[in-house]
Amino acid sequence: MRQFMIVLLTVMVAGCSVSKQLTDGHLAYNEAVRIASDQEILLNIVRLRYLEPMEFLAITSINSTVSFSASLDVTAGRIDGGSSYGGEATAGYSNSPTFSFVPQRGSDFSARLTKPLNLEALIFLATSRRDVHTVFRLFVTWLNGLNNHEGLVDPGFIDVTRQLTQLQYQGEAIFGFLEQERVVSPLIPPANLTPEQIIEAYQAGLNIQKQANGDELRFSVTERQAMLNFDPHSGDVEGILAALKLDSGLGQVPIALEAELSEDIDKGTLALRTRSLLHTLSFLSQGIDVPEKDISSGVASWPWPHNSVQPVPMDDIFRVRYSDEEPEAASLAVKYGDGWFFIREDDAVTKRTFLLISDAFRFALESNAKDAPTLTIPVGGG
Repeated sequence: MRQFMIVLLTVMVAGCSVSKQLTDGHLAYNEAVRIASDQEILLNIVRLRYLEPMEFLAITSINSTVSFSASLDVTAGRIDGGSSYGGEATAGYSNSPTFSFVPQRGSDFSARLTKPLNLEALIFLATSRRDVHTVFRLFVTWLNGLNNHEGLVDPGFIDVTRQLTQLQYQGEAIFGFLEQERVVSPLIPPANLTPEQIIEAYQAGLNIQKQANGDELRFSVTERQAMLNFDPHSGDVEGILAALKLDSGLGQVPIALEAELSEDIDKGTLALRTRSLLHTLSFLSQGIDVPEKDISSGVASWPWPHNSVQPVPMDDIFRVRYSDEEPEAASLAVKYGDGWFFIREDDAVTKRTFLLISDAFRFALESNAKDAPTLTIPVGGG
């Protein structure tokens, strides 16, 4: 029985060690990947400030080779006519992680990095973080005549996006989508359609609408229209509508991407132009504090990004500080050149902005689940 209990204890110790290794390993790798990803984004923003090329790496696999060992020493003897047993159980493991990286390049990655943010992603970020001001400052360059360009930010843009954020927190301004049916065919007698044509229509995503008389059909598609909905009882809405050059009394405003450079304003639509992720990183690089020695020596560009454009104030959205020594009170820091660039631990504004840009990268660049890193932890018994 005593021998059995010692063996059982050894197995239990081994099981606890394996369980703890799995838990600790998973959480440690999760945190390591998050920090490395965020540091990479920050480093690339700094590189842009120094007119250096960026580089992105993707983790393709995380493998952890675990060696486990357990031993049991049992002694037996007789003392004064009786039997005595003793034993010692030991267990241990070692962990050897291996990370695999691949540079993110090629036409597909470039297209996702340089393509302007679409409305779905923009509305997703605005609703999930409930911070229209930061989202629009990051990703929108033009909003019904209000500019948010490098070197040119209309005060009205900042004011109206802050007001929208306040209404959003109060539940009086809601961004979302409205599904609408759009007819794409004339009326068709059912006898004119073959079963094959009906199947092809369904496969193409078309809906078939049967008219009230039952004698005619027509095809339609379901479209999602981005909308901004206002509480009609809110006293602040009229000021926002006026600032955005929208008609008075609107409670529901369609949102549309305006790709053309026309300054004409549709008083019934909220039109906007968006930045790409690459453009957004360049925009944020204006918020990098560069040491004077790098400016005077010409290592870093100033003004940004060329002499015809003056940097705009970025204190309401993003600021990265510089230190000759590794900073202690930093939520995120990267070493570049002879010093460190970091986000202060108590800088909630910059941390909130960086959280959004980090979310945008994961949403736009890493949304394909089949390409996500795989964590494999083989556990061997000893």
